[in-house]
Amino acid sequence: SGGVVFGTTGGSVSSKTLDDYEFGTWSPAVVGGTLTIATNVKSTYVKVGSSVTIQCYINLNNDGDTTQVKFSGLPFAAPTHGYALGVAMNGAGSDMVSNKISRVEAGTSNVSIYKDASGGLQQVAIDGSYLIFTTSYEV
Repeated sequence: SGGVVFGTTGGSVSSKTLDDYEFGTWSPAVVGGTLTIATNVKSTYVKVGSSVTIQCYINLNNDGDTTQVKFSGLPFAAPTHGYALGVAMNGAGSDMVSNKISRVEAGTSNVSIYKDASGGLQQVAIDGSYLIFTTSYEV
């Protein structure tokens, strides 16, 4: 119950002990705009120490507007001193060709979706689609 100890000689045992591991599900919620989630197929997280990796697979209704795609509900808030990037893809809508970036916003429990380097992805570009994204961040 004390965690897994790596190595047995030299140094402090506590510095070699993995005792902070957690996994579970999270519930994304759309922030702003008119887009709604039809089904949350699978949204999970794994936390090891201060590192969190989230995955999300949702189906979206066909009701978005020009607001940037953003979700709240991450299992842990990001620190105020940085951002974290990941990847995203969608399976329908008017924006199928560009690369997508998922970004955890500093100091929040939000993740925004960006359309390559050109800025935020509008809800209307992916409504009626599925969206899959993953991101790792520190807490």
